[in-house]
Amino acid sequence: MRREGATACALLFLLTGCDAPSEPAPRPAPPPGVTSAPEPTSGPACTAAASTVAPAAEHLAGDWVCTGATTEMRFRFSADGRYASRESLEYNAATGRFVFHRDQEGAYRATGNRLELTPSRSTRTRRAPDDPANDYVDKPEVLTPRLFNFQATPTKLNLHEDGGYALVLVPVG
Repeated sequence: MRREGATACALLFLLTGCDAPSEPAPRPAPPPGVTSAPEPTSGPACTAAASTVAPAAEHLAGDWVCTGATTEMRFRFSADGRYASRESLEYNAATGRFVFHRDQEGAYRATGNRLELTPSRSTRTRRAPDDPANDYVDKPEVLTPRLFNFQATPTKLNLHEDGGYALVLVPVG
């Protein structure tokens, strides 16, 4: 089962492309406690080089989104050091719609250009039309901290996860 979750997560991050979709994908629901906002007027680039400039952490608080043809990453950072996130992969398959979501809530700490997310809740949902017997909803995940290099400005948030992907997110709204 652990391999199944890792495979879905790997798919999510490998497919985080931001090329224009051939047809608009439905918007995944925002994470718990986050209300939906209008679509950004222009699609952000989801990949970026690691940040080399120490960020102004004051710009971190707020709602951020990165959308791609089949993916959406949403983060909400509160001024009190809490965060909520949803990472989504959705696409149409021959037999129906494949859906994978990871929802997290927890605390964050920003120091210099390092951002640490420490989840207090982490769940994942999978619906695969080709394999419905192995679907799950809000399945608890191991609470593993995540480390990023980051840079926050009023107009973009660069996140580069240690050993992982890089994102450029834009403010919601």
